[in-house]
Amino acid sequence: MAESGCQARGVRNIASVDELRRICQEPVRSRNDMSGALYGQRLSIHVTRLFLTLGFSPAVASSLMLTCGIGGLLLVLPPRWWGVAGLAVVSLADVLDCVDGEMARFLSIDSLRWAALD
Repeated sequence: MAESGCQARGVRNIASVDELRRICQEPVRSRNDMSGALYGQRLSIHVTRLFLTLGFSPAVASSLMLTCGIGGLLLVLPPRWWGVAGLAVVSLADVLDCVDGEMARFLSIDSLRWAALD
């Protein structure tokens, strides 16, 4: 019988949130920007755990981050309340920016391919 996506990628038992914080966030905590320190890392670790459980690669998080960043910036351009939605989408892009790095650290992936997007 074929293995599920998570098992096929070797991500069978995802660590607890506390363990993920130790593995994925502590090595880079000193290099955090203000948004990462205020809300990015608090939210991202839960998204990281979900993406790892679903068997996604860090490239998925990077692609979503790029899409949200561009989409959010386009929403900020028109006047009125679209700017609030744009700010929310850009904030989501910031969280996803944390997620791709956390996933790469957890999976021990060292690739410069997506680093240019950051």
